[in-house]
Amino acid sequence: MRQHYMVLPTAKHLFQQTRCLWIKHHHKQPSQRLSLAAAVTMAHGSEIGSTSGTKKSKTVRSVSIREATLTDIPVLNQLALVSKAHWGYDTTFMDQCKEELAVEPDSIFDHNVFVANPTSCTSGTLSMHTVGQQEEQIAGFFTIERQQQQDESQSSPNNTACWELDALFVDPSFMGRGIGKALLTKALALVMSRGGQQLMVQSDPHAELFYQRMGGKRVGKVASSSISGRMLPLLVFDVAQDVPMGDS
Repeated sequence: MRQHYMVLPTAKHLFQQTRCLWIKHHHKQPSQRLSLAAAVTMAHGSEIGSTSGTKKSKTVRSVSIREATLTDIPVLNQLALVSKAHWGYDTTFMDQCKEELAVEPDSIFDHNVFVANPTSCTSGTLSMHTVGQQEEQIAGFFTIERQQQQDESQSSPNNTACWELDALFVDPSFMGRGIGKALLTKALALVMSRGGQQLMVQSDPHAELFYQRMGGKRVGKVASSSISGRMLPLLVFDVAQDVPMGDS
């Protein structure tokens, strides 16, 4: 039987593969050059196993969500890059936002990063890595962060009323299969359990509709931390009232 799943290579190896692909195409005519986003996607597909020419199954019977560990970081960083590159961003964009997309160890220590492990799924490009003696499938993750109150007269340093969804990424081969919904639902429940009242989201424009379908309300725009002059949709969830109803 053909093996559909392969172990995710190290972040260093994936970076080398991406760099080689980009350099190879960079010397071609401008119309034939490969963007960094495309190079990341090609490297991901060639190393993990592309399903080009085959129909992907959308069978995801259940999703298990657990806390991330330090050993997950290389996998999560690569998944974030692949997920972001899925939207066709160019080389300059990807280079500028790479640092912001990286998962910080402190977020792991603060118990703010969680990963989704689907079961009974047959996607051919699913990221996998080894945990103990077993290979574990990772289809997405999220990171939350508690926000400090700017008005000190209204709260103490221990106030936990407002949180931010710092990241939520899904493997492109699992988009539209409920992984994003499961992750966001978990994030909202987690914020509520920690006494939070609101969850803020600085959304990628491509993901704004997803958050709105899940109950998020657009309240304005905010400047990107990575791309000068770029404005991002700002949404808010009232964790005590909003009940997620949409699909990812």
